Amino acid sequence: MFCAISGKPPRFPVLSPHSKCIFEKELIEQYVSDEGKDPITNSPLTVDELIEISQKPEQSSFANSLNSSTLNTNYSIPNLLSSLQNEWDAIMLENFKLRKQLDEITKKLSVAFYERDAAKIVAAKALKARDDIMREMNHLVSQIGNEEVPESVENQDIALSPSPVTNTLLERLSEESMSYLKKTKKVASDFSAPALASFKLESKWNVNESLQLHRTTSLCHEFQQNVVFQLQELSRVCYLKGPLSHRVAGVPFSEKVKYLAATSHDQLLVCTADGRIGVSNISGDQMEIANTNIGNVIFMENHEQILNDHFLWADDSGAVGFTTMDCKETILLIAGEQQNHFFQAAYHKDGLLLALVNTNKIKIFDLTKPNEQSTDFQVGQEIKADGEIKEVRFSSNGYWMIVHCGTTLMAFDLRKSPGTLALSPFELGSGSTKVLWDLDVSARHLAILKEGNDSHLHDLQFFSYQKSKKSWEPTNLEVFHLESPGVSRQELDNFLMLYTKEGPAAILQAREQVLFYVTK
Repeated sequence: MFCAISGKPPRFPVLSPHSKCIFEKELIEQYVSDEGKDPITNSPLTVDELIEISQKPEQSSFANSLNSSTLNTNYSIPNLLSSLQNEWDAIMLENFKLRKQLDEITKKLSVAFYERDAAKIVAAKALKARDDIMREMNHLVSQIGNEEVPESVENQDIALSPSPVTNTLLERLSEESMSYLKKTKKVASDFSAPALASFKLESKWNVNESLQLHRTTSLCHEFQQNVVFQLQELSRVCYLKGPLSHRVAGVPFSEKVKYLAATSHDQLLVCTADGRIGVSNISGDQMEIANTNIGNVIFMENHEQILNDHFLWADDSGAVGFTTMDCKETILLIAGEQQNHFFQAAYHKDGLLLALVNTNKIKIFDLTKPNEQSTDFQVGQEIKADGEIKEVRFSSNGYWMIVHCGTTLMAFDLRKSPGTLALSPFELGSGSTKVLWDLDVSARHLAILKEGNDSHLHDLQFFSYQKSKKSWEPTNLEVFHLESPGVSRQELDNFLMLYTKEGPAAILQAREQVLFYVTK
């Protein structure tokens, strides 16, 4: 016989009528006094219910020899032995309780893991069912003539392609992105500090004053950047690629356009005054208009290599889509919401990430997963600065997102958790002084344009990224003074730099004029 608690032969065995197990009398009585239940079955038990078991003399002798110390026969210290025996019994009892608790906790943990796995399976099935329903809805909408396009899109005639077409497009987007990233991993910027000299005003044009300047960046062409804008003579545009490469061309425009951007393939992306988007050739009379009215356009771009037979667009409600360059088909990826008011969008070089920007938040979407939640940067949380967001850009290395918030310029490391800075914040100055800034394609070289004194209107200074300090630091170059005849300090709205192998060029937009500076 062995005690169910200690695992040793009992000196005074008793039987529990509930579990039918044998126990050492002292151990079970102490357990019942503490717990009031059978240690095996957990059913109520009293000391009076325990049944003593008689033993033969040889059984008793065996039990006593195993439970007693040799000190009992060799040395006459019964009190010490009794104390040791009591301590041993207490340890056995405590050990039994701990083993029992461990078994119970193990069972509960096993059940919890099982329930968690079951919940994950249910959630996965629910998400799959949701995606299936959304695909079916999109397919249904495309079949019935798109009568229920989301309310965020002002015009209800955007063609939603069936799901297989959308999935094929997104798969191609992902594949072409990987190929492009391999090609452009080590593309260097055309910025060259030693080549900088004093700037002179080369040209000045009267322009469509309601149009913001938008610059297109490409890493696989001779010119990494280009800018186009509509002149006051609405049927003509100015196309800038560098100090020695700029021209005025005729276009089939008869009214002021709301948005104008050049592609790396010498085509123009246009949003007309009535909200129609289209594609036009430079120096041609042909313009294709999509059967799509998307309201207030904030972004249009044709990537130089990724899905370059399409262009990406976004409006201020957050609606995002792709339209073919022949304007015959439009795919709506993200349905916007009327309560949103985004004023800018930034497109990552990988063709996958699109940032939509309002004054207090940046929402970054993965275009290959348009139904997933965006990654957000909120002022006061991830963006630890005062004031409103004014501008957002991605660097060509793909790692940084540059954010102008209040009077602070910050670079966030996209490889790390949201809010992680890649370098120290750069203070642009007090709010009373108008400061404009620009970066080369690598974001390692920063140009700052500030108001000058009475003798010259604007000062241009350059800063370079110092890896050891993780900050933009002033170069050894002087401050360049830009003369702006006929333009007051307050009128300056926009500032862009073009860095080319020909040398740098500066573009200033002031209400109804664009001024073009080259180095002497």
